[in-house]
Amino acid sequence: MRDNKRINAEIKLACQVYGANHVLWAPDGSWIKISVFPLPPNLNMKITEIIIIFPEQYGYGAPLRDCFVNPDLKAWNPKTNQLVELPHYYQQYPYTKPPIGSKEEFVRKQWRYLCIHEKNWHPQKSNIVTFLQYVNFFLSDPLRDWKSLFESYETRKR
Repeated sequence: MRDNKRINAEIKLACQVYGANHVLWAPDGSWIKISVFPLPPNLNMKITEIIIIFPEQYGYGAPLRDCFVNPDLKAWNPKTNQLVELPHYYQQYPYTKPPIGSKEEFVRKQWRYLCIHEKNWHPQKSNIVTFLQYVNFFLSDPLRDWKSLFESYETRKR
């Protein structure tokens, strides 16, 4: 069960940051859509629509992780001087059925799944805006070896 009070507060926060006319959400609090999410300059688009899924236990420790973005989003690869698909950018779907519709609906609407594991998620301090900052941070250098970076960070932490 989601913490609806927290989700409502985060929807208001998203409206303040991105503009109320650019934010839509499910009445049951299962997702939020931002229609003009600004992107870093190394991508082939300046903005994208983004849908963020609120997990079932959101507000009780579960972090934000799953989002959907425009399927045509690509990154500039300076090594090849070409636009390439983003790594860790799945054409498949989250681990459970998406709450805003069926997989077929996402295929029809051309949404693509992106999973961001925010290593420093703090249940009381982190929120939708900090999650979207992580999404933007990832997209600023999507070709980086993120897995090695986080593995070396975890090793140093021990």
